[in-house]
Amino acid sequence: MFAAVFSTTTFRHRRDAVREAWLEAATHSASVVAKFVLTGAERDEQSDAEAAQHGDMLFSNDRLSGYRSISHKTYFVLEHVVRNLLPAVYSVVAAVQPSFLDWHASICPLLFAAAAAAITTMHSWK
Repeated sequence: MFAAVFSTTTFRHRRDAVREAWLEAATHSASVVAKFVLTGAERDEQSDAEAAQHGDMLFSNDRLSGYRSISHKTYFVLEHVVRNLLPAVYSVVAAVQPSFLDWHASICPLLFAAAAAAITTMHSWK
């Protein structure tokens, strides 16, 4: 299972709380991979140092930040799983803070694109 926890640089205390509460214990199992996901716009020296220290952060190339980046982070996670973790990962879980998403304009096209990429990748394994 791949667990993506969407975050921003200003929520270091929340990431530390998640690490302490469940992330470190969950990732001791070989069947669980958990990563915090931030955008490139949210990347700075402190977050790079934190990523090096914990090894549990991914940065997309996206230049958006805040709530507008959630749909892009979702696509980034699906693309990351398809390109790097299939067929070992059989489920993806994403945890986000409550937010407004324009489902039809943002999420649906991204999910369809990710599904098409996954299907194409799976067919190439045959």
